Amino acid sequence: MAKPPPFHRPRRVAYRDEHGDNIRLLAEMRSENAYVLLGEQGAGKTAAFEHERDQTTDGYFVTARNLPFLSAAEVAGKTVFIDGLDERRATASDPTTPLDSIRQHLQRLGNPRFRLSCREADWMGKSDIDALNFIAPGGSVKALHLLPLDDEDVLAILTDRGVADPEAFVEKAQAHGLAGLLGNPETLRLLARAVQSGWPRSRREIYRNACRLEAVDANRDHPASAGGPSIDALLDAAGFLFADLILSGGEGFTPYVDSDTPGISSIADLIAKELPLIPAMKTRLFADVGSGAGRGYSHRTVGEFLAGRFLASRIEHHGLAMERVLSLCTGSDGGVAPDLRGLTAWLSVHSAVARLALIERDPLGLILYGDVGAYTPGEKRLLFEFLRVAAHRFPGFRADDWTSEPFGGLSTADMEADIAGYLTAVAIDDGEQAFLDCVLDAAKHGDAMPRLSPRLEAIARDDRYWSMVRRTAIEAVAHNSPTTDADLHQLLDDIHSGKVEDREDELAGFLLEHLYAR
Repeated sequence: MAKPPPFHRPRRVAYRDEHGDNIRLLAEMRSENAYVLLGEQGAGKTAAFEHERDQTTDGYFVTARNLPFLSAAEVAGKTVFIDGLDERRATASDPTTPLDSIRQHLQRLGNPRFRLSCREADWMGKSDIDALNFIAPGGSVKALHLLPLDDEDVLAILTDRGVADPEAFVEKAQAHGLAGLLGNPETLRLLARAVQSGWPRSRREIYRNACRLEAVDANRDHPASAGGPSIDALLDAAGFLFADLILSGGEGFTPYVDSDTPGISSIADLIAKELPLIPAMKTRLFADVGSGAGRGYSHRTVGEFLAGRFLASRIEHHGLAMERVLSLCTGSDGGVAPDLRGLTAWLSVHSAVARLALIERDPLGLILYGDVGAYTPGEKRLLFEFLRVAAHRFPGFRADDWTSEPFGGLSTADMEADIAGYLTAVAIDDGEQAFLDCVLDAAKHGDAMPRLSPRLEAIARDDRYWSMVRRTAIEAVAHNSPTTDADLHQLLDDIHSGKVEDREDELAGFLLEHLYAR
């Protein structure tokens, strides 16, 4: 009996052309000779590619790592889906080298139609497009940005996952401050798994609960009480394997002595014989790679969480030197390699020693990819200070990823006085405005603090601030003081009368939608 195809929701993409900004279904782009699919971590790029490959009569899926091993005969007349440019860039000293390699191999293959995926943060914009235009059929490549799931997508996926009341699920996620996890297919799935026995309050608990569920499914036939490995032992083994994959840039493991598949290593070569490596590989934490060639990530972010957990235990309890880990994760400038930011972010959550070493090196990455709600107030203050340093060094330091929900972990009740101080400081120059934007995102998504509302409204009314800063400030008012509609009505009246300047209609747009949702 044939296995049913995986559940799929049509994905939307945004792109810009000579006519302006466009939003289309990814399926509508099948006539394009070439495009790049850009998305955040866990956004579903690989799943989208696999679906498009299956819906394309001439589709051929390959990872960027394995592209050099294809022959022209294998892809003659086909559309080649190349997954994971970002993973190749992570291990290259020059970020242009992996793309140049892909261009050379596409030429060698006869310049077929192609699609290429990459994380937003690892995409180099116009220079990458120009490089690909040179070898693309027709000489033109579109950059498509994979959009988050919309409300209908979320409800449909939750229904498929067996959630009895998807609308109530969404309401509870929002009430628990976890709305930011709904628009990403990977974190939505993890959330649905993790809340089966109750709603956690943090990303760390979500990943912890989900990982234990993924491990226990395969452990039922051989429980620890019957001589099988414990859940913690399976998670340790998985963390060891994922740490090896992430740090080496590999794709998976095989239990056999040898492997002929590039990127697939034999676990016989590993030294952690005391860990239940093969049983761990059989859990749902792992997935088949390349037609049974081996087992690799089920989800990259799960691998990063468990790898961080494993390395933290070795640092905290087994004498692993933090300097050695840093040497593997950072470049010559001391910054964290782009493809290792998820690993280091989770390492900082699990290890206080690592946290202090990493806050200075990648404050933004720790926020976006980990769970800063687990930090102490002193560590959060330090994180804010290094965000300020980054903002003054380059005010556009967040341009590659404007995700705002994770900042909420910084705005907790024990940080109210600090947040108030940041909001009170004069922030007119570009560096201070970029830093203030971070503080406002924290206030917009963190614990409700009604006493912040007067200062937030003052920022929204002050036309010396950037338009996006003022918009975020008024969104933070609505979040922190949901009963202040009278004040918001007055602000809208003042905008309408011209008393408050709103040249780009940013404030009016939000206020109209918020106050007159029906």
